[in-house]
Amino acid sequence: MANTSTSSEEQSTLDAFLDRIQVVSDELQRSSSEPRLTTNNPEFNLTSFWQTLLSYVQNLSTQTLKLCIVWSKPPYPSGKELNELITPMELTLFGVASSFYSYHRSAGLTLYKLIHGNVAITVSNLHSFISLTSEIPNKRPTNTLIIAYLCDSSNNSKQIAYAAEKVVEACENLEKMQKDNVQACLHVIKSSKDLCKDALIEAQQAIVDNGDDGSGSTWSSKDKNIAYATVGLMKVTTATLNKLSSTIKASGFSSNESHNRDLDNLTLNTDQLSPRLDNLVISLYAPVTYENVETCALDLHDCILNILQFTRASYFCKEADMEWISFLENACKHNIEKVKTTVQGK
Repeated sequence: MANTSTSSEEQSTLDAFLDRIQVVSDELQRSSSEPRLTTNNPEFNLTSFWQTLLSYVQNLSTQTLKLCIVWSKPPYPSGKELNELITPMELTLFGVASSFYSYHRSAGLTLYKLIHGNVAITVSNLHSFISLTSEIPNKRPTNTLIIAYLCDSSNNSKQIAYAAEKVVEACENLEKMQKDNVQACLHVIKSSKDLCKDALIEAQQAIVDNGDDGSGSTWSSKDKNIAYATVGLMKVTTATLNKLSSTIKASGFSSNESHNRDLDNLTLNTDQLSPRLDNLVISLYAPVTYENVETCALDLHDCILNILQFTRASYFCKEADMEWISFLENACKHNIEKVKTTVQGK
């Protein structure tokens, strides 16, 4: 490799690869919610799917590191050498996309969405990395002093290394991510639980601050009583997510499409808890509109009950689970009545 300037052939190779990455990225955007309808393979095997996908992902990581090394400083690759690096990388990218699209919806939509998100990030990071490598050759210096500057590790090579690191990191995340729909469901529940805990902490802090969000407005005595009443409903939310997580860990299976459909519906429902809880917390900040607080509380109450009723009818619900489901249903109803009574001033 003896080049210190980029020929049109080299630039064309990089630009063409960028175009192909963009095509893959655009196609991923069109398939974010569920697998392609053409995916209808009754012999689909999830273990084989992962083996194929991850073999391509590992290759992409290795190829990214190779490209990072040759672009880190002069001498840069010739057109032929660059083509020898890019061609297998393109094939690997198409392999990642092809294996991803082989996913069958019977394995679960919750898992599919998590895989999709990680694949999309990987492709996006690859696009950023190749974009950087295609820009840097155009900034090739014309004198020795600038060459020395560009070769300095604190400039050119660090930018490329950072961009390559993001691709490798995304590949590693794909390797480490959840591998079946039960694990995917637990991941979604945990994410919802963390968000709901944050909202509960915010509400409790608002009580300490007397409803002041920084605007200078504070609560009346009735406002504060309403806030206390809503916290009970918020705690039912986090308790519900805790119990769901324990139940799925104990009794969750993803061995057939029916099991996965229940898990998918559960995650769709639990995803609705955090935004409803956020709305309730926001409604508490002064000046408080009582009607809005009650509406938000009812919305959260209905969402919790819907999840509990769905759980009661699901395959992963066992006889022993009926007790905590009934307890939380009663707690939910009790707390919404407290909110209504406080709002109405009774």
